[in-house]
Amino acid sequence: MLRHRTLRTANLKKKKRKRTLIRSGILIGLFVLLIAGLSWAASLPRFQVKKVDAVGNTLVTASEIWQTIDEETQGKYLYLFPKKNFIFFPKRHVLAAVAAQFPIFDGAKIDLEGVDTVRLRVTERKPVALWCQGAVHEEGDCYFVDEHAYIYGVAPDFKGIVYVKYFGGIDFQDPIGHLFLTRERFSALAEVLAGVDKLGLNPSKVSVKDYGDYEIVISNGGILLLNQKTDPDHLLINLETFLSQNKSTLTTHDIQYVDLRFGNKIFYKFN
Repeated sequence: MLRHRTLRTANLKKKKRKRTLIRSGILIGLFVLLIAGLSWAASLPRFQVKKVDAVGNTLVTASEIWQTIDEETQGKYLYLFPKKNFIFFPKRHVLAAVAAQFPIFDGAKIDLEGVDTVRLRVTERKPVALWCQGAVHEEGDCYFVDEHAYIYGVAPDFKGIVYVKYFGGIDFQDPIGHLFLTRERFSALAEVLAGVDKLGLNPSKVSVKDYGDYEIVISNGGILLLNQKTDPDHLLINLETFLSQNKSTLTTHDIQYVDLRFGNKIFYKFN
């Protein structure tokens, strides 16, 4: 009798285990079918981002932007879900790729319009100066610089003085995407250049030297020497005083150099 009960209990356990395995198999099968169905639906062309609506771009075309987006969204997540699907579209990665590919963009925002269009609003950098390879008297290729000393694009060969040209500060074969000065130093130097221009000296080139020194080339070929530690307002007052005191000399002689690096002690030479 005891043996019969034992066999019966074992049979019940086998049947229960079998039912559990069958249920598990059915659930796993349903799950696989669900994932396969979602993957199939996500891959339908109607749910894929196919184009970009770019706003604010003037120097970069929408087709160039789309090429970058298209390359960044190739492939699938887990080999199942397309990156171009509007639900899985990787906005952050796309923004990072666009920023890296187009340094001219100072900022960008991305949104989806419907299920097949990505809308990209960009702000382009505005040139305030040029940074050139080489040296003042042996300049090489020049690049656009924005208000933060950020080098972002190749500049054409301008005729005449369109922008002040900077030299030095960094040594990269490809300078695009780099700062050649800190934002604070560039801002202070721009303030000095504006003041020098108001004094009628027409600065055209700036050479960034070691130890925070600068050499500013003015219209007659003369040089102003200054240091980043000098307060811009104090420096300009000293320069204005120097020009006023030497007004008669400047009518017949050009400045060879004026050294403004030592506070109120000004060293100079005329041609």
